[in-house]
Amino acid sequence: MVQEKNSEINFLSSDRLDEFKIKEELMAAVKMAGIFLVIWLFILSAVLGYGLLLSNKNKTLKKEAAALEQKLTQLDDKITLILILKDRLERIDQVFKERQDLSQPLNSFFTGVPAGVSLTKVSLTAKNLTVTGTGDILSISRLTKNFIAQSQDWYKTATLKSLVKNEKDVSFTFNLIVGL
Repeated sequence: MVQEKNSEINFLSSDRLDEFKIKEELMAAVKMAGIFLVIWLFILSAVLGYGLLLSNKNKTLKKEAAALEQKLTQLDDKITLILILKDRLERIDQVFKERQDLSQPLNSFFTGVPAGVSLTKVSLTAKNLTVTGTGDILSISRLTKNFIAQSQDWYKTATLKSLVKNEKDVSFTFNLIVGL
């Protein structure tokens, strides 16, 4: 083989040449380490920055979750109150449905009172209608006959409890009990 001649002119001694090559290699290694260090710092700062960003978003999301939880608790309280109100309204409705309408018996009774009878006391309970009054004997007779002889859908029985002649005039005092 033929050696090629190097066209370079080297004024350095061979020891110095080796030192120079070692320095060049060392400088290249330091540059590479610096580049890796800078890249590593960029990656580390990016990861830390992204971590801070996620931490802030996490705090924001936790605040929003707490606000939504509070709203849900308020709505749950409102739903509970609505359910309690519904239950109470159902109970009130049941009481109203079970309660008798006592206006019909009074209305039916007063339409059947003949002329000549004046009522002094009317007492209405859930079971009885008690009527006290005065009048002539024929009117009282028609009144009691209307209720004792026939029963209607708004009452079951009728009883003339007392009939007393007044001493001062020709009228009578009566007490009629109508069972509802």
